[in-house]
Amino acid sequence: MKSPCSARSNHAARPAFSLIEILIAIIILSLGLLGLGALFPVVVRQQRISSDQTLGVIVIGQARAKLQLASWFAVPGVNVTAWEYALGSSSPFFGDRPWTSSATFYGEWEFDNVLADDLDPSRRLLRGDAVVGRLPKDNNSTNKVGIPLVERLYPAESPTPLLVWDFAYQAAPGVSWPGPGAGRAPMRAAVFVRRIDPRVRPPVGATLRQTLLNLPPLANPAEQRSPFGADADGRPTLDGTDGVGGWNYAGIRYARANFVFDPTDTNGVLSRRDRLYFPDATDTVFGLIRQPGQRLVDNLGNIYTVTSSGREPSLSDTRYVSVSPPVPGVVGLRQALNTPATGVAPEEAIREVIFTPQVPVAVGIVEVNK
Repeated sequence: MKSPCSARSNHAARPAFSLIEILIAIIILSLGLLGLGALFPVVVRQQRISSDQTLGVIVIGQARAKLQLASWFAVPGVNVTAWEYALGSSSPFFGDRPWTSSATFYGEWEFDNVLADDLDPSRRLLRGDAVVGRLPKDNNSTNKVGIPLVERLYPAESPTPLLVWDFAYQAAPGVSWPGPGAGRAPMRAAVFVRRIDPRVRPPVGATLRQTLLNLPPLANPAEQRSPFGADADGRPTLDGTDGVGGWNYAGIRYARANFVFDPTDTNGVLSRRDRLYFPDATDTVFGLIRQPGQRLVDNLGNIYTVTSSGREPSLSDTRYVSVSPPVPGVVGLRQALNTPATGVAPEEAIREVIFTPQVPVAVGIVEVNK
C-alpha cells in the first residue's frame, strides 16, 4: 500500500503550463486579434472605393443624359441660345483667364453654380443649381440654362442621397464660335461625381434630401445645407456649411498649369511626362490640388490622378504634382513656365486644370450633341 506522501508526489509530477507560457500565449493571441482588427477598416475602405467607382460610372452616364435633354434652345425672349453662348464662352476666341488669350489658348472650361436664389419666373434658379450659357464678355444671365441640384442627386428620389455630380463645359475640339447662329456644334463636359459631405446633419424630423433642397418640413432657409461646404478661402468644411453656420457651395475650381517637357534634357527633369507645374497657385489652391487621389482635368480633356507632389529646384522651386497616367505624347514638346509655348499649336498646349475641392469618386468626359 502506497503512502499519502507517495500519492502526492505522483500528482505533483504531472506536466502543466507555466504562468510565463500562458502569458506568452495570451500575447500572441492578442497580437493576432489586433492584426485582424486592423484589416477590417482597410477592407471596408476598399469596398467603399470600389462601390463608389461603380456608382460613379452610372452617375456619369446619367449626367450625359441630363445634359443631352436640357432645354438649351428654349430660353424665352432671347435670340442667341444658351447652347451658342456656351460654345462661345469656351471657344479659343474667348479665353478670359489671366493666362489665356485667343492666340495661345484652347478649350477653356466654363462652369457656374448659383450661390443665391434667383426667383425670376423665366429661370427659377436656386442656390446649388448648375448653370450653362453665361458668356463672360457680356454676363447676360438671361441666356443661362439651369441643371437643378435636385436633378444631380444620386439616388434621385432617395431620402438619403449619396452622390452629387457637377460639370464644366467647353466647345468640342475643332469647334470655333463665329457668333450668333453658330448652330448646334458639339460640346463636351467634364463630369465630377462626389460623395456628399459626411458631417451634414439634417434638423430633427427632416431627411438629408429635404435639408439639401430646402424642402418642407424645413421652415427656415438657414437650416439648408450644401452638399459640399467650403469656407471663405475655398477649403472644404465637410459639413455643408461655410464653416461659420452659413451656406456655401464648394464647386469646380480652376488653376493655371504648365507642362514642361524636353526629351533632350540630360538631367532627367524635363524629360518626364508625369508632372504638371503650378507656377502661381496659392497655398490653399495647391493644397487642394495635391491631395492624394485628386482628379485633374486639363483644358485638352485629359484626366489625371495625383500621386505625389513636390518642388523642382531647377525650375525656380516651382511646385508640381506627379500624375497618372502621364501627359499624352500628342501634347507639345516644350512649354515654358511663364510664357506661351513656343512652336506649340494652341490645341497642343496645357494651360489650366479644373478640379473639385473634395476628391471626387469618379470623373468622366462626355460629348453632348444637339
